[in-house]
Amino acid sequence: MSEKWPRDLSRIPKNGFKSIVETQQSHAFTRTKKINVYLCRLVRNPSVFSVEHVMIYDYFSIMNQIAVFPGSFDPFTLGHESIVMRALNLFDKIIIGIGSNTNKTAFFTAEQRLQMIRELFAGNDKVEALYYDDLTTEFCKRVGARYMLRGLRTSSDFEYEKVIAQVNQDMLPEVESIFMVSLPEHTAINSSVVREIMRYGGDVSKFVPSGINLHKYLIP
Repeated sequence: MSEKWPRDLSRIPKNGFKSIVETQQSHAFTRTKKINVYLCRLVRNPSVFSVEHVMIYDYFSIMNQIAVFPGSFDPFTLGHESIVMRALNLFDKIIIGIGSNTNKTAFFTAEQRLQMIRELFAGNDKVEALYYDDLTTEFCKRVGARYMLRGLRTSSDFEYEKVIAQVNQDMLPEVESIFMVSLPEHTAINSSVVREIMRYGGDVSKFVPSGINLHKYLIP
């Protein structure tokens, strides 16, 4: 059927692609739905659309591999950095979502954690850090993420994350949870341990990325 589609771009519906692009920039799920509507029309009446429509649809489909890496990241550790860097091979973009955890008392403010992570990944267009204070599923919808990335250090992590993933799947079937096992050398590293060491003035440099200087955020 493809040979019947005209390549004359003048036959593209007025504002058709402008509408798609604008929707893509703001709401990924709405965008995908709108493009699917165009494809349905294409099947019914192929002569109205050009080959470029299908090419752009394929481009959007490929480039929509966005993952949210949620957590409190108080602070961001070597294990967190490792998960992000390894996952960059799987996704086009990773959004590090700093969530508000009502069960934890924060050691660093949300603004400080955002600054730490943004400075660490400065210059990497594939990584972004944002703060949110609602459900992670709602955050995923807002940023157009189709995947939720989580790191696993131990078997107990898996049991906990499995339950969360199942609940998230029920709430938002469009988003899949992806688990990555931490490197062996990072198994013992977690934010709680780092915070405890810092409270007593210990050196935590071997547990956090070299690009993060935690001491500059501490109140004298």
